[in-house]
Amino acid sequence: MIRKLNILLVEDSEADVKIAVRAFEKASIINNLSIVTEGEEAFNYLLRVGKYRDEKAYPLVNIILLDLNLPRMNGLEIIKKLKGDTNLKLIPVVILSSSRNEQDIKESYRLGASGYIHKPVNYSDFIKVVDIFNSYWNLIINLP
Repeated sequence: MIRKLNILLVEDSEADVKIAVRAFEKASIINNLSIVTEGEEAFNYLLRVGKYRDEKAYPLVNIILLDLNLPRMNGLEIIKKLKGDTNLKLIPVVILSSSRNEQDIKESYRLGASGYIHKPVNYSDFIKVVDIFNSYWNLIINLP
């Protein structure tokens, strides 16, 4: 049975956000996709600070899709902070990055990432990745 997931996309590239939103729509994904553009905003969302207090407008997150190259606080710093927080550490974090750097991949997993997906440049490939992501997290994995 497919359940609706609340996904937080942490991505600063407007173009990449548009592609992700279109890919989720095209794949007919029923998930709720919330978007923030940098680390501090992600923590405000997750901790219900400021404008993110309204749980109906900003639902609790089941999974985080995280870019590595972000302003102020990069993705690796975000994972480290998330996994060090008792209330947030169980939220799965999947890296969605254009980096194929082996060190980025190893460090992401070392810090506690649940997965590492290389962002496809081709839109149709991105849709395939979204379909696989959805099947994996909705149908196979049990989330807290």
